[in-house]
Amino acid sequence: MGEQRYLRFAWYAPGGGRVELALECADGRRVRYVAGVQAAPADAILIDRASPAGWIVVERDLWTDLGGDAEVVGLSLELEGGEGVLLDSLWLARSSADWGQLRGGRWLAVESLPGASSLRVWLNGELLYAGRRVTRGPEVLSTRKPLAELLSPGRNVLAAELYRAGPEDCLDLSVRDHSLLGSSLGTVLAPHGAERFAARLELPRPGVYELLGRAIVAPPGDAFASRVLLSRPLRVRVRAAADAELLGYAGDAGRNRLRASVPEVVASSERGGASGAAAVDGLLARPWLCAARDEQPVLRIQLQRPVRADRLLLCHPPERMAGALARVVRVRLNGDAEARLLDMQANRQRKLVWEFGEARRVRSLELEILEVVGGGLGRSSVGFAEVELQLGSRDG
Repeated sequence: MGEQRYLRFAWYAPGGGRVELALECADGRRVRYVAGVQAAPADAILIDRASPAGWIVVERDLWTDLGGDAEVVGLSLELEGGEGVLLDSLWLARSSADWGQLRGGRWLAVESLPGASSLRVWLNGELLYAGRRVTRGPEVLSTRKPLAELLSPGRNVLAAELYRAGPEDCLDLSVRDHSLLGSSLGTVLAPHGAERFAARLELPRPGVYELLGRAIVAPPGDAFASRVLLSRPLRVRVRAAADAELLGYAGDAGRNRLRASVPEVVASSERGGASGAAAVDGLLARPWLCAARDEQPVLRIQLQRPVRADRLLLCHPPERMAGALARVVRVRLNGDAEARLLDMQANRQRKLVWEFGEARRVRSLELEILEVVGGGLGRSSVGFAEVELQLGSRDG
């Protein structure tokens, strides 16, 4: 079948239950799509909390879900707690634009079948989403294109078409630049012995956050009379929290593709035993540091064989080993004529992440420190604890 990036399918569980579609890869990786559960397992992707009570169309970007290139060798469909599950209209495509070439057959019938809500959304005249929706709460749509490609400065037009399966079906559609932390469903008519609309929120790290509340209120059986209530912004200070980003650093050494390539590292200078090779040894406690007199610190990394990567990570040396921190770094991949300037924050606990936008084959890296904070070039040692190349999601 060649190389395909996008997957599209329709599934239907007439008797409800938890449904799962899994793809198996030759290297042992797998991706699981689930519906009919309130929360997906750690190694699965939640498509919908509701079981597909009608034909539901699902579209996925396999390159993103699998964390890069993969050879898919198997597919399985499972049902738990229901009477049966149906799978239809399974398609693979090189580009999401290929979906427009599908014509006739069951595929278009899925979008016009009666008995369940069907939704289409356009942004500035381009179809952004088409599928069947049976949801019980707020949900982020998986769109055909990133919104950034379709939004333009000034006025933008968002249009939607909803076929309702019943009088209580309603649509509340919006474009947001913030994350949904949680939601709660309920009715004021039913008795309730505890908090009626309780929700648990998780914030990623300590800091100050601005929270907004949004309530959709509708009389029973009359969705057209619904109202949207918005709260005023609430500022919340979190003093202690489990930091998911810092916890993710624990596995970064194993994800660093530089180490497997046995790179040759040449530094413009070195301070004591803080050699250039220490920047790719997987140990944050052993950094590369240039000599204090070095006015143009440069680290050059040549790989014995190219590796595929979609991001570069840099981190500062430990505080006990260097007083100055790199602020502006010029990065050149594969000897390209055009270099990239990266601005590092003055925080030894955080890594700088440069996303390439797409996977690239990297043969060489050149890192030149142009500006520092807490010292000066030519009079302070500066460097990197680790230089890392990664491919795919940290969660994969």
